[in-house]
Amino acid sequence: MTGTKWALLIGVDKYEDSVINNLKRDINGSEIQYKDLHGAVSDVKRVKEHLLDYMQVDERHIRLLVTESSDVNSKPTYSNIKQALDWILHTTKKDDLVYFHYSGHGGQATTVFPDLKGSEGLDEALVPTDVNNGGRYLRDVEMTLWLRKMVEKGLIVTVVLDSCHSGSATRCTSTARCRDIPQTYKSVLEDHLPSQFMEELAYHGIESKGVQAKNMMRNYWLVEPRGYSLLAACLPRQSAWEDQDENGYHGILTHRMLDILRKYPSISMGDLCRRIRTNIEFEKHDQTPIAGGTTDRTFFSNNLLPTTNHILVKGPSSIRLGENLELGGGMLHDVFVGSEYGIFSSSSMDRMLARVKVKHISWHKADAIFMESLNSDTVEPGHVAVLTKVPTALQSLVYFALEADHRLADVFQEALENIPVYHRAWLQVVHSDCWDLAFRIDVNDSGEFEIQERGSIVLADIAPPLVRLTPETPGWAERLFYRLRHIAIFNRVLGFKNFFKNPLHDAVKFEVENPKKGPNGEVLVEHGDTISLRIENKWKDEIFCLILNLDTLFGITQFYPQGGGCEQIDAGACRGLQACMKIPNHVHGSYGIGILKIFAASEYIDLGILEMPDLVEFEDGRSRDGSGRRRQSSLPRRAKLLLDEKEICWTTKEIDIKVYRKEAEIK
Repeated sequence: MTGTKWALLIGVDKYEDSVINNLKRDINGSEIQYKDLHGAVSDVKRVKEHLLDYMQVDERHIRLLVTESSDVNSKPTYSNIKQALDWILHTTKKDDLVYFHYSGHGGQATTVFPDLKGSEGLDEALVPTDVNNGGRYLRDVEMTLWLRKMVEKGLIVTVVLDSCHSGSATRCTSTARCRDIPQTYKSVLEDHLPSQFMEELAYHGIESKGVQAKNMMRNYWLVEPRGYSLLAACLPRQSAWEDQDENGYHGILTHRMLDILRKYPSISMGDLCRRIRTNIEFEKHDQTPIAGGTTDRTFFSNNLLPTTNHILVKGPSSIRLGENLELGGGMLHDVFVGSEYGIFSSSSMDRMLARVKVKHISWHKADAIFMESLNSDTVEPGHVAVLTKVPTALQSLVYFALEADHRLADVFQEALENIPVYHRAWLQVVHSDCWDLAFRIDVNDSGEFEIQERGSIVLADIAPPLVRLTPETPGWAERLFYRLRHIAIFNRVLGFKNFFKNPLHDAVKFEVENPKKGPNGEVLVEHGDTISLRIENKWKDEIFCLILNLDTLFGITQFYPQGGGCEQIDAGACRGLQACMKIPNHVHGSYGIGILKIFAASEYIDLGILEMPDLVEFEDGRSRDGSGRRRQSSLPRRAKLLLDEKEICWTTKEIDIKVYRKEAEIK
């Protein structure tokens, strides 16, 4: 049963004049003055209309704080915002849905939480209307605590921030206005929170893990959420922009979000962000929206959508048969020349609109030709492109061995014909053994199917075990197919690397600080201990990176930042990240093995297309981990020949980690 919906909407257009005794100054001693905006109030009013008209929210459950209000208690001051947050926290009950929307300036200040962020850390902040007049910033850690309390209460929370994330310099035009200032506020003693607040942070698990300040990972507290969904307007070094049309000023993020939601009301937060990003890029705005947390949940709801790996159409605005279009994925997203994609209006894939074929790729995008129209609807930017066919050289070849009944191969091939075309692209059945065979299928002495890869039994060391398949198991062919497909895709990501010489390979360091090494070079960690990961950027420019976790149950999840997006690291900078390594209680082995794989690039990257659940979760719906040996990649050598981009600035590196229980003998 769906809970009650609540909303807190904050729009700050006007900022109070500064009082001489309360002037805020930046780290250079210069005065900080936030200038008025034009579209923040109209943003939240339009959001309120949408919630009332399309989301069936009771108006009594919406709290609107805007600068134009004549009611002093409804102005977006620091005090009123905090009171409104407390109102939601204490009025709601478990399973209720909460929506928080902020439109206004974003700011940055030297941290008042050095134990959390290091002495040189920075706080990102929302800027209340009274900030020029003695008011306080609403800092990211304060918001994090409020959101943590919401999640712990069992609320389903959606957060949208149409503001900047930092005080980086920006440029404005006569028709566009940016929502930040190019200054970092120097916090003073009066800005520090009381000891009671710090105790509350610790009580809710928000505390320092002892990372050295010089290696502190810049933690975008709100962009790496736990248990809630977030949509933010831009990257930390960018600005959130306002623009103007015949209806007046508006925030670009809010405007695009509402347009898309009216057309696709059941869209996931991840797809919503990608569609907004595609629209903004097509319009040439220097703004990259990002999503975090539970991105497979539909907007402001408790509905989780099944994961469908796809990329998006980026342009042009209308496409005809035989014309070219641009796809928002390239080598880094496992897109190859000759691959074919089906175009759908949404990730629900209810009907295919067209088929396209990739003609050229770069590291982050692809050019495709429009092959066939299957529907009268127009293909537009933001539509979903799902892989339906790859070149034969890239397929994983499956062979049923002589020891097995050859009729089984025919049954398997027949089952493939009934599997959706966008699922069977990676596999091909062959009728003879060959040197580049991916999988050899046999029936062992117990009458069970056995998947062999390079002479080894693939699933022999899975714990807890998967259901054993035999030729008598109902639906064995389809179940075997999906196991093979899952392993094939996992192997591709495991073996994924940039085979071209590029400057980032030697310029990015990824390591565990002071590691204990095993006999095969793996990092050994006792169950429950914390490791410190270190990333160093020796390149001449900033880089963007993310870390994937590949486990031995063939699951791939984004380890950092959680929920999607990537971490920006300046030239010459180091970043640190701590991780508590544990073997889940339901794993009965004495150790577990994982592979942390970093992807680093010269531009923003989003690799959600590479994520997938582990095999046990996929087959029985429960999330588990496993223990066992490291997997070896079966990526076909011929795939290297298709990487024809000459100027590629991305690289990958890996760390093998073996977590063991204290009483276990390390072998």
